Amino acid sequence: MIPGRGYQYVVESPDGKYLAANDTAFSGVAVINRATQRVETVTANEVQGIQRGAFEEEVKEHSQYHGGQVHWARYPVWSSDSRRLAYVTNRGATPGEFLHDSIWIADLETGREYERLRYDRIPGRGPHVSITIHAWTKTDQLIFSSGLTLYAVDGNDEVRELHRGAARYSVSSDGKYIAAYGVGNLDIVTVDTGAVYAVPLGPDAENLLPGGWSPTGDLLAYLAYPTVYDAEQADKRQVQLHLLTMAGENGSPALRVVDSPNSGFTFAIDYQPVWATSQALIVMTNDGGTYAFDTGGGK
Repeated sequence: MIPGRGYQYVVESPDGKYLAANDTAFSGVAVINRATQRVETVTANEVQGIQRGAFEEEVKEHSQYHGGQVHWARYPVWSSDSRRLAYVTNRGATPGEFLHDSIWIADLETGREYERLRYDRIPGRGPHVSITIHAWTKTDQLIFSSGLTLYAVDGNDEVRELHRGAARYSVSSDGKYIAAYGVGNLDIVTVDTGAVYAVPLGPDAENLLPGGWSPTGDLLAYLAYPTVYDAEQADKRQVQLHLLTMAGENGSPALRVVDSPNSGFTFAIDYQPVWATSQALIVMTNDGGTYAFDTGGGK
């Protein structure tokens, strides 16, 4: 149990000692020490000359923009050393314009907060910048998306576009790869080089249900299935489990297709595949069965 008030979007630090969350009571980012249960709000109400109360009042005068909603600090993401948090904020935006998102950093050792990426530095940005931070890699790259475009900002604050057009992005646990899910297509982006590999899905894989990356970051699991317009045929369509390994020939991904373990039934699309360990994957079939797959070859 987490003491005190309401929290959302809870994320564990890489060293396992802390939790960070949106603090709904104070509209900031809180850090919870798991051993002592001590809670500390790590985002201040005045940062680099921007005073929260004054900013909120100024925004209210221009309430035709986003209803005058200020997001002071939310959606924290840990650095790999568990010493810093990146978060999304629209503080510093011009109140008479759209309240664009920017990325700020909270240094937990020094208590300092600073802007890492202002919205107007994002190339090809749309009319309204809404940011989702996906990961903070060991090489100090922040992976984020705005709209349907994926970006990386490196330790020198250089911003580069990694991918465009996906509805969902998923970063591997080691920060090396990104799965870009589209409608009937899947791309794998290599973070360091920016290389993009289009996964050959086949005609029966119009829809993808992500299962996520393995804890070691070298396997991606998802369900693939065709679109069926006849409700009576929906339960009869074949749903395949796809396992994508990043240890293919010449460093390219290699796809393995797994059929249902229960003859006469298929995988249930109501449940995402879940990694239990670095090799064990939990899946369900549409007869209610639950199976653990050894992704090394057994089941």
